[in-house]
Parts: sequence; C-alpha cells; structure tokens
Amino acid sequence: MFMNCCVRIILTLCIVTLQNTFAGLTTVDSERISIDTLKKHLTILSDDSLKGRGTGSEGGQSAANYIAGKLAGYKLTPAGTDNSFFQQIQLRGVTVKPDSKFSLVQQGKSEELEQGKDYLVYSSAVDPYFLAELPVAFAGYGIIAPEYDYNDYQFIDIENKIAVILLGEPYSEESGYFSGMSATLYSSIEIKQRLALARGAKGIIFIPNKFDNEFKEWDYYVKQYSFEEVYPAYLRSAIFSVFINPINAAKLFAGGSLTYNDILQMEKTGAMKSFPLECMAQFNIKVKTRYFTSPNVIAIKEGNDPELKNSYLILSAHYDHLGIGKAVNGDSVYNGFIDNSSGVSALLEIARCLSETKTKRSVIFLFTTAEEKGLLGSSYYCDHPVFPLYKTIANVNVDGLAFLGDFNNVIPLGEEYSTLTEMVDNALKELRVSKTSESEIINRQESFSGSDQFSFAKAGIPSVIIVEDINSSGTNDKIQSGKMNRWMKEVYHSPFDDKNQFVDYNAMLKHAEIIFSFCNYVANCKEEPAWNEATPFYSIQLRNKAEKK
Repeated sequence: MFMNCCVRIILTLCIVTLQNTFAGLTTVDSERISIDTLKKHLTILSDDSLKGRGTGSEGGQSAANYIAGKLAGYKLTPAGTDNSFFQQIQLRGVTVKPDSKFSLVQQGKSEELEQGKDYLVYSSAVDPYFLAELPVAFAGYGIIAPEYDYNDYQFIDIENKIAVILLGEPYSEESGYFSGMSATLYSSIEIKQRLALARGAKGIIFIPNKFDNEFKEWDYYVKQYSFEEVYPAYLRSAIFSVFINPINAAKLFAGGSLTYNDILQMEKTGAMKSFPLECMAQFNIKVKTRYFTSPNVIAIKEGNDPELKNSYLILSAHYDHLGIGKAVNGDSVYNGFIDNSSGVSALLEIARCLSETKTKRSVIFLFTTAEEKGLLGSSYYCDHPVFPLYKTIANVNVDGLAFLGDFNNVIPLGEEYSTLTEMVDNALKELRVSKTSESEIINRQESFSGSDQFSFAKAGIPSVIIVEDINSSGTNDKIQSGKMNRWMKEVYHSPFDDKNQFVDYNAMLKHAEIIFSFCNYVANCKEEPAWNEATPFYSIQLRNKAEKK
C-alpha cells in the first residue's frame, strides 16, 4: 500500500468453515476462486527472483509480463496502448545522496543535522536543491478549513520562508469538529504541501506529532522513507519537504517566546498559534535522478447487455512493491507477499472467474504500478483514462487479503460516501456475511485514502475497498489484534513479508470469494452507484458527466 502517511488495513480473525460461509453462493465450480491457483500466483509474484517488484525495475516488469500473460490466457481484451496490455507511464526516480546537508542556524551558530538519524527527506523538489539561510516560521498544522472556521495562516506570512508544520490536525472529541477522533482530508501531507506552496513557502519541515492518533515512532519513518522517490516525469515535484525527528524539534523553537513543550500543550487543547521562529534553516540536498517507464496492466471483459455494456466497473490491484532496500538480518529483498502479491493474485482469479461468466456491464481489470510511490499508476489512469470516466460506474480495489485467520465480518471502506453501501448490503446478505459499520481499530478516512481507491474517488468514481474486521473473530480479539500489531511493526514493508511467514490460505480464499461475489453483483446490477451529495466527490462526478470526460 501507499506508504506516505498511510496505514495498511489487513484485519484478521479466527475459524469458521468455508462451506457454511458460502452456502448462499450460486456460482458453479469453474467460476469459483481456486485456492491452489491463488497459492501459485502468490509464490511466483513474491519470489526473490522478482526482487521485490520495485517500480521501474526488471522485477517489476517481470511481474507486469506475468499478469499480462495470464490475462491473455483468460482471453480478455488488451486495453493498453497499441493493442497491448500495457499503459506505459513516464516516471522520474530521485535518490537522496548521503552527502546532503541540513543545518539550523541560531545566533550565528550552525548545527548540522544527520540524515536518517535527525531528519529524512520527504520530497526533494529539484536537483540539486540548495537554499541559503532562510527564516523559519511555525504554521501550526498548515491547515485552512473554512467549514470549521480554522486558518493556521491567518496571522503568519510564510512567503520565502521555511514553514514548520505539525503532522495531523486539531484535536477534538467532538465529531462535528475535524471529525473528532477520526482524521479528515486536512491531515493529508499533500494538502499541507499545496497550501504552503500556494503561500510562497520555500520548503517545509514536518514534525511527527506524538499526540496525533496516527503518530508513528521515528523508526517507522526511517523504514518508509529510505527508498527512492518517484514522480511523474511530466510534473514538477512537490515543494521541498523533510521530516525532523521529534527529539530535535525543540531546537527549532529555541530562543523564542514559545517552546516546543508549549506547542505540545496547545495541541492538547486545540488552541494552536502560528508565529515566526528565531532560527534559520539551510539546505544543500544532492540527489541521483533517473528517468524510466513503468506500465499499468489493463484488460477488459465486454458486457452482454445491449445498454449496460457501455458502462464500466473497474477492478484494481497494485502489483508494485518496494524492491531492494536496507538489509535486515541479511535479507534486502522486500518481497511484498501480502502487500500486494495477495491482492494481485485475488484479482487475477477474479478476472478468470468473470471471464467464464456473463456480466451485464463491461469490467476493466487494472493492475497498477507505483502505488507505493504515491498512487501514481491509478492517478495516471484517471488523468489518461482508457475508457470514459463518466461511464465508469464504480471502482473496487484489492490491496491485501486476510491471512492470519478466519473472520465473520467485513468493513467496506468508502461505501459510506455513496450508494455503494446499498449494493454492499445486498451482496453480503446473499453471502451470509455481516458488515461492520463502525470500528474502533481503524480510521475509516485514513484507510480509505491509503490506496488506489482514493485516486478513483478523487476522479469522481464511487469506490470501495473491502477489508476484514478484526473485532468479529468470535474468539479473543485482543490476541488477534496483538498479532496484527506485531505484523504491522515487524513485517509490514520489510523483507519478512515473504512466503516464509504464517498464512491462513482459507482466510485468503474466503476474502477473495467475498470480493469476487461483490464485484459480480455490481457488474450485473441495473442501478448505477452515485455519490452522496454531502461528499467532496459528488461535484466531480457531475462535472465528468457534463463534460463527458
């Protein structure tokens, strides 16, 4: 999954028999997911020979070739360029060199910070990136939210300055103010970057906020942001930004009227204040740049209804992972067995099953590249759609499958924003699977924005990702939650996400069957999903239809 401020949601549970769970299914055997084929796909896609399927790597291309070969075998129609399965994307890779420098200057004295230990580059902008000493200003959360009467920039000018910004958003226990304990879109780093850039900032220093619900320890940032940055070659990079280790945050506020501890106290009360700081910042960032192409893999199955076949359901899963990275216990291959060989394997099986049955609507199978680099493959498709967006009725994304144990309930993330919620209810009723509407263990908005479904939502397409609910295990939820927490801390985005870990393949099969049955339901449903009017995506869908985009 996308690792920029995003959390993988793969929620796991205990034991129920597959026979009872799927008693309501009516598909014939040839149209059912095969557990043996799932295992085969998983083994091949996560093998060390593919070297972690890094974006723009030989292993990544090998994975794309494998997927295309399978789609051809299912006799699906190529939907890429030149009658191929590939939609090529021009990309630019940037790696920060170890001799890059970041210094804080106070009262004429300069202190150089150490890359990795003290700071990490989030987006490096241009090559080389040099800034002479520039003034620094604290801009709170870097948020402007008129609906909450909130503006961090109201009393601060950051033009030609370095903005210091807290990750997260104002704390509140009231659901009517920044959605209470749940994150809103305002917590997005990309939105904070755009606002700061629009106000003339030359760069940003982000401080991980220990009071934020999504706070991660510094080791997490080191693990996630030590890989190559990747950007669309045709776009400028985002504003130069770094994360600073919170243990060094106090240095930014030294000599001023308010200390970093004062800021933390403000954070607790929600009464944040923006103000100039007494230090200066200097950067000399050196990078290695490469230009390359990496493909989305696309196929289509035409519908059989004379009218509905001209509308499209798009099913997606990202095939890229992190590639080769820092060695852990002598292993430097980040295989991505769960993330997302499992999702790709499921979608390949769904493609096979749907290729063997009739659907009223046409179904697009999209295997995206560069999801881990910022949802780049799905974003590119939405900017350069092969099939009209205004005729694309919905997206169902698959990013990871259940793997630690069986489960009774699922959580369809994103369904609450559109009438997809009714389709989910109807489909699950046939499956005898329950839905969890509320969960204490995930942030719905944070999770929904963490993978490719969010790209389609931003393009006006009702979208959903169906994950399993850890609180429906029927046994000791604390044990299951502990297993997942350990997996997230020790295995996620590490070389240990490989075939040697424990996997409950029956849970995977069950999860894949649920997704397949839901996709089949939507592909044959006469009603077209629509956004709820209160959502930010509603107007985009209307514009797409008006402009026939």
